[in-house]
Amino acid sequence: MRRGLISWSREEVPVAVLEGRVKRLQEAMRAQGLDAVLAYTSFARPAAVSWLTQFVPYWNDGVLVVPQRGGPVLLAAFSKRVQEWIRSVSYLEDVMTAPNLGNGILSLLKKRVPDFASRGAKVGVIEKDDLPWPIAEPLIGALGDGSLIDAGPMFASVRQPADQAEVGLAQRSLAIAAKSLNAIPAKARRASDALAAIDACARCAGAEEVLFRVAPDLASSAVLQRIETDADLGALWALQLSLAYKGVWVRSTRCFSAVEPPASWPAAEAWFSRAVTRLSDTTPDVDSSGAPGRVVLWTLETCLGSQPLVVVAHGPARTEQAMPAPARSLPRDTLAVLCAQLALPEGAWHASASVVLGANDRATRLLAPA
Repeated sequence: MRRGLISWSREEVPVAVLEGRVKRLQEAMRAQGLDAVLAYTSFARPAAVSWLTQFVPYWNDGVLVVPQRGGPVLLAAFSKRVQEWIRSVSYLEDVMTAPNLGNGILSLLKKRVPDFASRGAKVGVIEKDDLPWPIAEPLIGALGDGSLIDAGPMFASVRQPADQAEVGLAQRSLAIAAKSLNAIPAKARRASDALAAIDACARCAGAEEVLFRVAPDLASSAVLQRIETDADLGALWALQLSLAYKGVWVRSTRCFSAVEPPASWPAAEAWFSRAVTRLSDTTPDVDSSGAPGRVVLWTLETCLGSQPLVVVAHGPARTEQAMPAPARSLPRDTLAVLCAQLALPEGAWHASASVVLGANDRATRLLAPA
């Protein structure tokens, strides 16, 4: 669950950074003739609003309204008593209570956009098809379906590359994740022993959310899965920790051994570090050259909309015999997460890393904890 203590560190994310992000979006809006852009936010889909404002919801839902000019306004169906707190932790021009979000958005647009109702104004919606119907219905009823434009591709075009503030938060997230993984008791024999230690350490260090996937016994199954109850840990096991700090998510994956670690693990780690630097910004792909075993699968994830991480490229590794389909092109300096699974002589092996994509003249950079 997401913890309730949410704050905005102006040292880590200065006002000028958020102003610059909103400005990038507004410039793209004007280029496409959009009068305003709406970004829905909820517990499961906080990322677009968090990137623009630093607001991370841990209850209720809301809609951020970004006009062509001026600051963003958040509408949500919460008590007025929390408005001042939201203003203190977010870059917002205003916070408004709106029990009916659709009608609230209409009222705000009529005030903020000149001749909004009479001239057929265009409103962009980030991930329009995912906008909840109770919010969309009043808008479509008043403006017509043609007035709502899917602004997802436009937002994705300005969301990356990552700025230095976001990279810094990712490094802080990685530091919390590394410290939390190191907190696992050496003699942990149950999944609950490991998860309890990680959760306590991460949340005390400021993590907003901590999610786990565990392969309790790599000898019987390589699958990383959510643990709903508990499980015994085998001699070889793996854990993937997904963690958020100030709205920036990372994944940290580690394999553990209760006995002498397999001889192939150091070679797998060295191969993975090389594979990271070989990623390309235009067609991200993983090269299996030099891997000590078969590369079973890999995924590359980044943030382009309201979900913190989405898969933008995946597949088995490239080989001379089989070339995967071209991956989605991403801008240089995109912040991303690479995950991989190898089949080694001793069994499965998992790894993940946060990276900043390079280009032809610069290698992809592996982020280190800070």
